[in-house]
Amino acid sequence: FMATIAVVVLASSILAIISVVMLAAENYVDNVYRYESRLEARQNLSSCLNLAELMLSRDFFLRGQVSLPEFYCVASFVDVSGGDAGGNAPSVLLSAAVSVGPAIIRAEEAISLDDFDIRVVSRKVTD
Repeated sequence: FMATIAVVVLASSILAIISVVMLAAENYVDNVYRYESRLEARQNLSSCLNLAELMLSRDFFLRGQVSLPEFYCVASFVDVSGGDAGGNAPSVLLSAAVSVGPAIIRAEEAISLDDFDIRVVSRKVTD
């Protein structure tokens, strides 16, 4: 009878140790996956913003939403001010959102369109 109890206790302790180790391994893999997803999302966001700025420099009248599937990105262009006779340059608000796995990162840029040149006035990135 004592041998049976000893085997059951030993088996349950080994099972408990294995479950704790598996839980720690699963947690580590999940953390690494999320970290890599955030890195990829930040790189994709940077590329998406650069490409959107390039698109805007080629077409100053580009407005609305543009999907960039190679970067898992959706960029939208909104007129903030249309310029006036007083010499104020028109400006555009560029919003972009990138979703890679569990990571979603958004950014907003205020862009000034002046003399056929674009200039980023401000950039705000949120996780």
